[in-house]
Amino acid sequence: MVINLLEIDIQLMYKYIIIFLYAFFATYWATPVLMKKLTRHGFVRPDKYKRGKKTFVTMGGISMLVGILISLSLSQLLLLKEIDLGMLFIFYFIVIVYALYGLSDDMF
Repeated sequence: MVINLLEIDIQLMYKYIIIFLYAFFATYWATPVLMKKLTRHGFVRPDKYKRGKKTFVTMGGISMLVGILISLSLSQLLLLKEIDLGMLFIFYFIVIVYALYGLSDDMF
């Protein structure tokens, strides 16, 4: 009995690790790609707090949104039995509302 529960917990832990790694590497990959594209299209602002007027890219949160959406979609696929889908969709809604708020803040 104890061995079966331990095997279930290990399988669940592997699923969490897979979800984390996919989200981490998607964000890690998307950040420099997105920064180059946003710089090319002019979504940069001067940094007021550092000398030399270096610029920084706005809308960098899109790369984090990519990682969050990948982790949510993988958790929906891999953890179908362990997670209530209603709560997952509520979390989707909250993430998208905050992403739209951040996007509107960066654009205007």
